[in-house]
Amino acid sequence: MTLNDLLLLLRRYLKWVIIVPVLCALLLGGFVAVRDAGREASYSASSSLAVADITDSLSGTNLMLLLNSTAQNAVASVENQDVSIAVVADDKTQSVKFTATASAATGAESAANEAAEATMGLMKGTLSNQASVFRAEGSQESDSPSPDQGAASSKAAALEACIYTVTPATAALNTVPSSAAKYATVGLVGGLFGVALVLALYDSMRRPIKTRRDVAEATDIPVINGNGGAVGAELVRANVLTACNGAPREVCVVSLSREGESFARQLAVVFESSNDDTAVTPIPPLSSNAEGYFEAQRAGATLVCVTRWRDSAAGLTSALEELKLARANVVGIVLV
Repeated sequence: MTLNDLLLLLRRYLKWVIIVPVLCALLLGGFVAVRDAGREASYSASSSLAVADITDSLSGTNLMLLLNSTAQNAVASVENQDVSIAVVADDKTQSVKFTATASAATGAESAANEAAEATMGLMKGTLSNQASVFRAEGSQESDSPSPDQGAASSKAAALEACIYTVTPATAALNTVPSSAAKYATVGLVGGLFGVALVLALYDSMRRPIKTRRDVAEATDIPVINGNGGAVGAELVRANVLTACNGAPREVCVVSLSREGESFARQLAVVFESSNDDTAVTPIPPLSSNAEGYFEAQRAGATLVCVTRWRDSAAGLTSALEELKLARANVVGIVLV
């Protein structure tokens, strides 16, 4: 199938090309919109805990590692089935942020504040214990105090001097943007692709005749008109007279569908109005009409009438083979 064939298919079935993708977009987008509307509302609240070393003598990296691990332990004791808490450490500000999510605003605020307070309590206890160890090392009795004892005392003082700052939480409603528009677009594109695929498969199986080119691929017999109606019938008459060197006594019109019978009546009117002594006889394909076999043999000219989009290339080939066996004088293909 060529691109032109696909464009012809899409134009032919334009109604379905529009309806199916739009319907897919409405169904998929509507489903997602209803799902999002029924989703339970949730609230988030964020608190933070900062630890400052005012003496600037402690290792900031070690302090943050301790703060982060302590925060993780504190959060594990605060979280429950209804509340989840995320912890984010910030080395630049020497702080950790607690973001609690819950179905109620008060629950989210309470959990975030509780996590910060619990972390602060654990940090104070841990640093106090470490300060006690360093203070004990620095206060050991000795005849000549070593520099290490002085450093231990300084570190103990720094640990005890750390300042803790808690920023309380304020809850806010989580607004999750609806994905209905995105899924509607997916439905639109998917529906269009699906329609194009179905039409392509349908065309490849039936191979309907759409243009003169399709007829040319099936037979070398010329197409002697391209349109139905009175103008097309006049053109067919002219071609018949040329092919037969005058007006034949009988012209058979083998019609593969009902449109062919209608065209045969139009052609008969044209011959009659031109005062030609020519009878126009519409007959079905010879495979379904034994009398048509003899009619085609006796006729001075035979036309095969093919209807666009309804008749197939296989049907045309079969009809022409039957006419060849009947030794009919096929002068042209009429495409209506």
